[in-house]
Amino acid sequence: MKKDSKGSPKWVSVLNNLIYCIIALCFVLMSCQKQPSDNNRPNPKPPDLSKCTRLEVIFSMPIEHFTPHLGDDYLGSDFLNDEQMEYLETTKKYIIDDKNDIRQIADAVNTGTFKAGGTEGVVHSLYLYGNKVIGFRNDKRIATINLYQSNFILDENNQRFNYDSSLPSLLLFVPEKNIKTYMRRQFCAGKLILIREIFIGIFRRPKTYPIPAQWCDIAIRNMIGNNEISEMQTSELFKCPCAGEGKCHYAMNPNCKMDSPPDMVLLFETKAGWNQHGGPELFTFDNHDPRGGCVLLNDGTVKFIRTEEELNALRWK
Repeated sequence: MKKDSKGSPKWVSVLNNLIYCIIALCFVLMSCQKQPSDNNRPNPKPPDLSKCTRLEVIFSMPIEHFTPHLGDDYLGSDFLNDEQMEYLETTKKYIIDDKNDIRQIADAVNTGTFKAGGTEGVVHSLYLYGNKVIGFRNDKRIATINLYQSNFILDENNQRFNYDSSLPSLLLFVPEKNIKTYMRRQFCAGKLILIREIFIGIFRRPKTYPIPAQWCDIAIRNMIGNNEISEMQTSELFKCPCAGEGKCHYAMNPNCKMDSPPDMVLLFETKAGWNQHGGPELFTFDNHDPRGGCVLLNDGTVKFIRTEEELNALRWK
């Protein structure tokens, strides 16, 4: 039998080497278990708001700035009265304590997926929905999130979570009547602005608006044909968020052309119908509370009309 330099059988030396290798391998495996690599660690989960009994929503700027796509370029100076403007400019902190509202917000936040990189590449000036939400269970603070735009948040550790669908605007859950009134009025104005953009996109070359008796059908048909909207989405396109049942709560002024004066009425609120067209006799003040309705002018400006005198002072022909 062969022996090594120390006089031991060769197999003993091989066995010793094998034992040393096994021991070394065990140490390596134990080290890996104690210090897992970042690639094997599960991704962090979004903050859990489901156990909260109240949410404090803190905004960093006046409410009217949270929807800059409408802004002063589209909304008439009288869109809000002085009392509403003062309230919105001075109130920046709100409490949400309704259980159903908290559950809905928590469920939406919970759908986020972790995104490495934090706020890299983010335009920090675009805080659309409210900068901070602090969650409490009774008097104990249990979660804090910062909202950026409508599709991602940061938790208190500056970890980022992205969302495939837009998060619901927290302003929709704020109990103060003035805020809900303003937001619904904003959404209504946004619908009118969107419809005008559809008109311009479809009929830019002939420089004319749709045939008044078919304007809803033409807009829907072209948007579906261009894959810009699904048939399911069309059910909400022409609905005022403040009105009740119905497919469409807007009417077209047949006298308005693309080359008409900028202050001529193009679209305005009315009761439920389809392809409605006409003048001030179709206008309704009943879709909103406080009473009034939105009117879109040919230049894209939206005014909120509160009285018959204001309505009749508009340019219809």
